Amino acid sequence: MKAQKFLALISVLTFSLTVSSVFAVEGIDDNNHAALAQYYESVAKEAETKLQKNIAALEDYEAHPYYYGRRGQDFKSHTTANIREYEAVLAESLNSAD
Repeated sequence: MKAQKFLALISVLTFSLTVSSVFAVEGIDDNNHAALAQYYESVAKEAETKLQKNIAALEDYEAHPYYYGRRGQDFKSHTTANIREYEAVLAESLNSAD
């Protein structure tokens, strides 16, 4: 019984440490404004790259929807959702960088 409680406690602690590290901004101190701005600018560049790839894929789909068959509508809705998400990330990152 004690072993089960101990294993449950260890697993909960391991999970909480893993989750808490996700929310940290890669170890950058909150007072280091230049590093934070550089981090958010790099996030914005990545989001811009992914946004452009998704826009190109959507334009290709709209030009040739018959290439995609039955899965075309799923592809279109997924790509449109990705575009919205990357636009939001880009706007948030640029706002945080400023």
